[in-house]
Amino acid sequence: MGRQHAYSWMGPLLWMLSIASTVLLVYASLVPLTYQPLSWNETFSSWEKIPWLQLALYNRSDWIANALVVMPPAFLWCGAIDYGRPTRWLVWFAAPFVVVAMCALVVGIEGLQVWFPPRTVSQNDIAAGCVGAVLGVLAWLFAGRMLLGAIESFARIESVSGRVQWFVAAAAIGCLLYTVYPFDFVLSRNEFKEKIQLGRLGWGVGWNTKQEFMLFVKGNIIAGLKVAPFGIWLALTRKDKFPWLSIPLLALFLEAIQIPIYTKYATFSEGVFGAVGGWLGWIGTRVWMVVWQRLQHGWIWGYGIALYAIVLVVAFNWRFEEVLRQEDVLWQRWQDSFSWPLVKYYYTSEYSAFSNLVGKLGAFSVLGGLFAMWSWIVYGRPNTVSFWMGVFLAGTLGVLIEGMQIFLPPIIPDINDVFTYILGYAIGFGLGGMILEGAPQGDCIPARQPVDLQ
Repeated sequence: MGRQHAYSWMGPLLWMLSIASTVLLVYASLVPLTYQPLSWNETFSSWEKIPWLQLALYNRSDWIANALVVMPPAFLWCGAIDYGRPTRWLVWFAAPFVVVAMCALVVGIEGLQVWFPPRTVSQNDIAAGCVGAVLGVLAWLFAGRMLLGAIESFARIESVSGRVQWFVAAAAIGCLLYTVYPFDFVLSRNEFKEKIQLGRLGWGVGWNTKQEFMLFVKGNIIAGLKVAPFGIWLALTRKDKFPWLSIPLLALFLEAIQIPIYTKYATFSEGVFGAVGGWLGWIGTRVWMVVWQRLQHGWIWGYGIALYAIVLVVAFNWRFEEVLRQEDVLWQRWQDSFSWPLVKYYYTSEYSAFSNLVGKLGAFSVLGGLFAMWSWIVYGRPNTVSFWMGVFLAGTLGVLIEGMQIFLPPIIPDINDVFTYILGYAIGFGLGGMILEGAPQGDCIPARQPVDLQ
């Protein structure tokens, strides 16, 4: 790492992310922030009686999540210490101290939680957090420099098509990791039977209620989105004909590896929709290559942004079951929509909270990507004015979405999600800017021959 780095801001960014992730870890561990004062005698008594819980199978994903949330701060602290140094002696020397500091933080958090019911205080959480600290440090020691090297290699790719290939490959890896998250593998025959009894393994067709239908639709859409990056990557990197067989096999593989994971649904219908998503990704990419020159008009992308904005409003609100009209109930829901950040996520499982947050960030990151493309077409680059125009639109859509949800139970409105939407948009715009940076207009994905579906 003694060579010159592609991103001069990477070092300061790692320090900022280290601090931010640590603060976020402490804050998220104390929500819903219902402080209950205790005397020192009561506090010491609670600390002395922290139990070791016999976790049920459905708690395993939350226990694993307690380890996973400690990994990023430990990983980033090692990265901040190591980045830009010609040798690795310092990070190897500092690694044990990082582990001890993170473990001490985990113990401190558990100690603080006795003042913040309904947080569960247990030795299990302490053990999981310490495991996460060790894994985070090991992840940096054995893969950190390799990961940053891959990120820096992205900056050195001159063509937009090469950058897109790199990004799509990273997205495919991310989808693979999400497929096996939260890593709560079934460990016995009885646990496997329990998963089947809960309907998490089967054909995936048939539903009795609107809620079950919505879960069916949501699961199949996610299955399609998970395979789409693989289809896009095949279209960009291979000259083969239409992947009639490889995409379905990949979709079925992604479903199969979910079979031993307790939290995940593994169904044949999701395998089918996954194949459709992969095929559509391939077709869309090849069609793009053919018609790209005809899409270089700002008005086309402007209409695309408007259409996608409508899709976002519908997608975030379609799960409603009734429209409220009672003023007292509406007023209460309006008041309840204002809360501390992440409080509403606490009342679900760790897995559901993570999936919900990632889904919202991802949906609005697409909006950011569309704005970056529009700005590139109109102004020759994703500029600051376009970014703030998109921030205003994302914020407006967020207020509209959350405002509508006040009237649409059982959807729970949360004003803090407006900032989540804006963050997702900013991530998408930033990634789009990195891909398009320095590219002349017209140099997007190179054109190929017409789509061959044979």
